[in-house]
Amino acid sequence: MNTKEFIELAQKYVAGKCTWEEKKKVETFFEKSQHQQIAIDDESKIYQNILNKINLRIQQQQLIKKRRKRKTIIGVSSMFLIITFFLFKWNNFHNNLQVVSTKYGEQKEVVLPDGSVVMLNAGSTISFPENFSSDTRDVKLKGEAFFKVTHNKNHPFKVKTESLITTVLGTSFNIKSYEDENTIQVAVKTGKVKVTDKNKNVLALLTKNHMISYNQKSHLYTNDTLNIDKYIVWKEKLLVLDNITFEKSIKTLEKWFDITIEVKNPSLLNRKVTGTYKNPELTNVLESLSFLTGCTYKIENNRTIIIN
Repeated sequence: MNTKEFIELAQKYVAGKCTWEEKKKVETFFEKSQHQQIAIDDESKIYQNILNKINLRIQQQQLIKKRRKRKTIIGVSSMFLIITFFLFKWNNFHNNLQVVSTKYGEQKEVVLPDGSVVMLNAGSTISFPENFSSDTRDVKLKGEAFFKVTHNKNHPFKVKTESLITTVLGTSFNIKSYEDENTIQVAVKTGKVKVTDKNKNVLALLTKNHMISYNQKSHLYTNDTLNIDKYIVWKEKLLVLDNITFEKSIKTLEKWFDITIEVKNPSLLNRKVTGTYKNPELTNVLESLSFLTGCTYKIENNRTIIIN
């Protein structure tokens, strides 16, 4: 049953024209809503026309005993406040949810409803409502993205990842939170951001050139200083492997080029590699890594790299 059908059923219930089965549907929904402890606020006024019909229905019950009438007023009004609030939230966060994704080997710029700009790195997804209508501007991120947030002190901007929530008023920062990586990183270019965990514990207040690295398994984290411009060079189509293990460089290359890399010699994985590539081509990077590590490689089916 879609939203329109449910509203029609609610109006029918108020008019006293529901069948026994229809009445049961409405009352069952009401009971479930109570168990979920749905909060009621001013947003429920969106369906004021439905509430007006409720009041009319109540007035038509004047012949009912006073006590019974009072219970009916409270029950019916509470039920439809919950129903209308639920419908509003359901519309806002489900029907109008916007989802933008990038494939491996792809980057994409996204403009949010408030004018904030997000650059999505490869293999990433961001979801957000069609319009920011609540007290906060909430988005969800999987993968990596650089944010330039429009300043609005009355409506904080929140980025929710798997384990962390990053809150800002207006600033620019980078978040890296891939599902296949255990560490979440938040790094700031301008302004200040607050990073909290799922339990709302404040982990860090970050300013320019500061980064938090959070381990999702151990829940331990570090606060580090860094050159943020060097950290976000991926936005400029610049691939940087900065003294990292061969194992970490493989994950970076797989996302950058949309490939699969198989390493036949595990002893290679802990070797450190360094390199900088502007608008890199896969074969050039592989030749460079081959020189740095002494390994050999072959390309199969254009998408699988075998490293010996």
